[in-house]
Amino acid sequence: MKEFIPTYLYIKRCTHCGLMYFGKTTENDPIKYPGSGLHWKRHINKHKPTVETIYCELFDNAELLVEFALFFSEFHNIEKSEKWVNLKSENGKDGNPPGTNFRTGLPSPLKGRESPLKGRGTGRVTPGCFKKGHINSEENRLQSSLRNKGNTYGTKNKGRPAPNKGMSPSEESRKKMSESRTGLIHEKVTCPHCNKTGGSTGMGRWHFDKCKFKGS
Repeated sequence: MKEFIPTYLYIKRCTHCGLMYFGKTTENDPIKYPGSGLHWKRHINKHKPTVETIYCELFDNAELLVEFALFFSEFHNIEKSEKWVNLKSENGKDGNPPGTNFRTGLPSPLKGRESPLKGRGTGRVTPGCFKKGHINSEENRLQSSLRNKGNTYGTKNKGRPAPNKGMSPSEESRKKMSESRTGLIHEKVTCPHCNKTGGSTGMGRWHFDKCKFKGS
């Protein structure tokens, strides 16, 4: 069994729209750490916002770390909430090392090898790549169908209860949960296109760059 490394749990918030991400890190400076996660990285790379840390706490006990992370994830429903960009519940211990696929955790097929796309230029589209307006031929459709025949993606855990369902958090976890939300006030923002005012976490989903009155 690997030795447990003290781990930080943190909440990062985008000052552009108020979206939040709940994650973990073993970095020495979790405040400067921008956060991880597929959607979170895409979001901050696209908007280049200032990321602020609104919660950060070091856990030196593995059981307490997992218990609190799962309880917080379930309590805030971070997988489905519009306020959070997490793809799944945070348990404080998962995370794929560099060179692995973020979904499967398996080594990348290109790890240790030179990319076949190197030197081809940024504007060249290789055969088989997805591109806007492209329609696959009947031959490609048949090959894809045969290749995926028998796959059972998404059915492995079908019908099984959530691993943390019915879990009763300890008093210490409840206290940490309360402290993490104390003083957390959502900023009021106004959309410049329709002049509607609301909380920063929800307004970013339907207003500003996505407002239906933009350009009218």
